[in-house]
Amino acid sequence: MAVAIKPQLLEQMVHLKVTWEAYEALVAGITDASQALLAYDGKTLELTSPTTDHEACPKLVDALLTMVVNEWDVNLYNTGSSTLRAEPVGAEPDTSYYIENASKVDGIKKIDLRTSPPPDLVVEIDMSHRRMDKLDLYAKLGVPEFWRYGREGLQAFTLVDGAYAAIDVSIVVLGLPLQEVATFLERRLESDRRAVYKDWQAWLREHRHLHRSK
Repeated sequence: MAVAIKPQLLEQMVHLKVTWEAYEALVAGITDASQALLAYDGKTLELTSPTTDHEACPKLVDALLTMVVNEWDVNLYNTGSSTLRAEPVGAEPDTSYYIENASKVDGIKKIDLRTSPPPDLVVEIDMSHRRMDKLDLYAKLGVPEFWRYGREGLQAFTLVDGAYAAIDVSIVVLGLPLQEVATFLERRLESDRRAVYKDWQAWLREHRHLHRSK
């Protein structure tokens, strides 16, 4: 499933060939105040400095899913761009969420995949086609569901036997059609967010029947 959107300004990006040890040293040295996002696929380190348009997307995703918590009674814990790493790969997603596994990271300040599960949902924004392809990376990290939003629109994948398969309806946010999420993400630059949120709330209330418990 994909909904096309117009291309925007390119993110500032650097790719470097580094070792796992060098990647870990960089992760340890970068402060929480840094705007750079790091990803490492085992060979190449990607450093991304997001644009304003880029930043607007994960913030809107967070807002939309927060309303899902309220309207559909979904337990969703936002872990943002927390570093996820398990040798030989690592990444800082644009935003991430624990849903089914939220109770397993209760009170944890930093995610350690050696002792905790990965987020149930990771979201990446790619407005330029210059970012590293994260499908294999997040599959190796064991992330159950991955959303990628870019010039082709919103694409979503679920992890099946160690590889991602495309989906049209979220598995971890049961019953949520990705087409609807994409439609509201296209409104990310509207200055009056009140209208966006009111419309999304109305849609969620009208379609509560789509959500089902296991």
